[in-house]
Order: sequence, then C-alpha cells, then structure tokens
Amino acid sequence: MRTIRAFRHDRRQSPRTELSRSARLRLNEWSRLTIEVANISRDGFNAQADILPKSDAYVTLEVPGIGWVEARVMWLSSDGFGAKFLRPIDLNLCAWTVDNPVEIDGPAADEIAQVARLLASRVAETTASSIGETDQ
Repeated sequence: MRTIRAFRHDRRQSPRTELSRSARLRLNEWSRLTIEVANISRDGFNAQADILPKSDAYVTLEVPGIGWVEARVMWLSSDGFGAKFLRPIDLNLCAWTVDNPVEIDGPAADEIAQVARLLASRVAETTASSIGETDQ
C-alpha cells in the first residue's frame, strides 16, 4: 500500500491511499456518473471525471465494502475534484484497501481484520456480478 502523507501546509489530517478505481457518484437523487477515484482516506477522496460536480456540492460516493457515503466537494481542478466525507469511514471495511488494510490496534485486531476482509470480499463479488446491470 502506498500512503500519501500530508504536507505541512496541507490541511489533511489522515494519510491517503493511492488508487485507480472506477466508482459511481450520485450528484443528486436522479443523476449518477462514473468517476475514477485517485486516492482515498478516512476523511475524503480525490477523483477525476469528465463531468465535474460544483464546488461545495454534496455528493454521494459508492465505496465497495461500505456502501454509499456522503461527501462535500471541497475543490475543483480542470479534470478532477476533492471531497470530504461528512463522517469518516473505516478503511478496513473498504474493498479498495482490503488488500492493504489500515493497521488496527487492540486485542481484537486480528478478528476485526479477518471480518473486514471477508465482508469486503463478499461485497466485491456482489459488485462484480452487478457491473453490467443498469440503475433503475
């Protein structure tokens, strides 16, 4: 796993994991688009997209292993954007990072990691089988 640490002048608090994963993003109740998630942390994500949301817009990202997660768009560039999750996510449940789990401390760490891998695996299987399906 490659982790990106924030620079001193950067306001990010948590390390980011580099990805290159397609994901669905809901812009509102009736509009979805496919984006490419470049990196993710417990607090947010960066993505590239052909169609960009508006700055300060509230969007919902489908995170495999976790589900739909609400976020606020914090910045835009010519081909991408960054968003902050409204509530931090547990990267140990994220199927994108399950092969490279975030370290868990405590007496139940092994059991928690094992359950997270199993859940992420099941979600990845379900997601893979529904890729060809369209939203209704």
